Amino acid sequence: MFLLGRSWVRVAALLSLTAAYFVMFTASAQTPPSTPKPAPISSPSFVAQASPSERGARLDFQPGLCARVLDEQYFRHEVAIFTLGVDFFGDSTAADVVRVTFDRIPGGVRGTVVYTDANGVSGEADVATRTSSDLSAACELVARTAALYASMHLPLPQPEEPEKLTAPSTTTEPAAKTAFVDPIPPPEPPFTPSTPTRWLPMDVTISLSTALLMTAGFSADVGPALQIGAGIRRDWFSFELEVRGVFPARAVASEQLNPAVPLSAVSFDISQFGAQSVPCIHFATYFGACGVIGGGTYISQTSDTTLLPQWHIGPRFRAEIPFAERFAVFGFAEALFFPLGATVTFSEFPGQPNTPGNLWRTSVVSGFFGVGASVDFK
Repeated sequence: MFLLGRSWVRVAALLSLTAAYFVMFTASAQTPPSTPKPAPISSPSFVAQASPSERGARLDFQPGLCARVLDEQYFRHEVAIFTLGVDFFGDSTAADVVRVTFDRIPGGVRGTVVYTDANGVSGEADVATRTSSDLSAACELVARTAALYASMHLPLPQPEEPEKLTAPSTTTEPAAKTAFVDPIPPPEPPFTPSTPTRWLPMDVTISLSTALLMTAGFSADVGPALQIGAGIRRDWFSFELEVRGVFPARAVASEQLNPAVPLSAVSFDISQFGAQSVPCIHFATYFGACGVIGGGTYISQTSDTTLLPQWHIGPRFRAEIPFAERFAVFGFAEALFFPLGATVTFSEFPGQPNTPGNLWRTSVVSGFFGVGASVDFK
C-alpha cells in the first residue's frame, strides 16, 4: 500500500491543483482582488528538509512584477506539494540550477521555468501563463503551475531501506544453513514524468491577420487597399509577411511634356499589388515600431494596361489591443518611399521627344493607414 500510494502522489497533487484553480477563479469573479499572505516554508506540520545526500538543484527565483505577492519561501512551499512534502532546494552550492522568472504579457502574467545542468546546458523552457485583471490572482495561479514544472527536475524522496532479518545463530550444535529470503521486496524506482515533445517553443506565437487601408499621396484621391499577413512572435520581437493590393484610384497626369503647348490634364486609374516583410520591436505592452521593405508593381489603366515594377521601404508605427486570449485588434500608420519611381506618358506624337502631351510621376513617398484584426496560435 505504501508503494502504491507513493506512485499516485503526483496524480492526486495534479487533481488538487485543478481544484485550486477552479476555486481561485470562482473567488476572483465574486470578490474584490486581494493579496493572500503566503504560507511560510518553515511550517513543521507539512514541509521537511531533504537530507544532504538527497538535495537537488539550486533555486534561482526571480519574481519580477509578482514580488509583492510571491517570495522564494512561498514558491518552495508550493513545490513541496509535488515532492511528498520535502523541500529539495536546500543546497545553495549545487551546480545545476532551476531558474524561475515571472514577467508581464498582454492582459496577464507569464512564468518560465528553465533547468540548467552542471555542464551549463539548459533544457527546454516550461511556460505557464494566466490572463486576469487581478495581478495577485494571476501571479498566484501561474506560480502553482510553475511549481509543478520545477518539481519535475527534482528527485522524489527515497523510502528507507527495510532492515533485513538475520537468521538466529546457535553455538550449541552445528546446523544446516538455509537460504534467507527477504520478506519485504525492494522499493520501486521513483516516478519520473516524461516531457511531451513540442514542435515549437511554447513562447513562440503564430499569427494570421487582415487589414483595411487608406492611402495618402499615392493617387489624386484617397484610395482603398486590402492586405493579409502571417507571422511569428517571440516575446518582444515579431516578423510578418504581408500581401497588399491597392484598388484602382484616380490619378491625374498634369505635367506638360512641352510647356510651350499647354494641354488639359489627363485622368486615368492607377493601382498597386505587392508583398513585403515587416520586422517589429514591441514595447510598453501595446505598441510596436516596425520596418517595411517590399516590392511589387504599379498597374496603370489607360487605353491599355501597363505594369510598372517598383520596390519600397519605410517605417511603421502600430498599436495593438488583445482580447479573448488569442484575438487582437490593431491599427498602424506607415510612410513608404519608392526610390525607383515610375512615369506614365500621354503624348500626341508617341516616340517623339518634346512633343505636346502630359506626364504622370509616382510620389516619392506615400502614406498608408490601416486597421485590422489578428488571431494567434500557440
